[in-house]
Amino acid sequence: KWIEEGAKLEPGEDTADTGDGEKMKADPDTKHKWVNTEGNEVEAGFVRMEASAVVLLLESGKEYAYPLDKLSPDSQALAKKLAAGGE
Repeated sequence: KWIEEGAKLEPGEDTADTGDGEKMKADPDTKHKWVNTEGNEVEAGFVRMEASAVVLLLESGKEYAYPLDKLSPDSQALAKKLAAGGE
């Protein structure tokens, strides 16, 4: 719904530490809730980080790069945790 309303969003077995001893898989097929700074939500898989954007995989199968600074602090932290597992 977020994307349909005009949100501008432009693989592997990677893991990232959540800080509580659990591991998170950076898997595009695993859906996460992403919230932007306006409070809109979308469920999408994490693909990778590119410069200052997070690339998400939508249910439609399309990849979109969304500016990291346009995500809520929690979503920014999630993106960074997932990206850390891939490096």
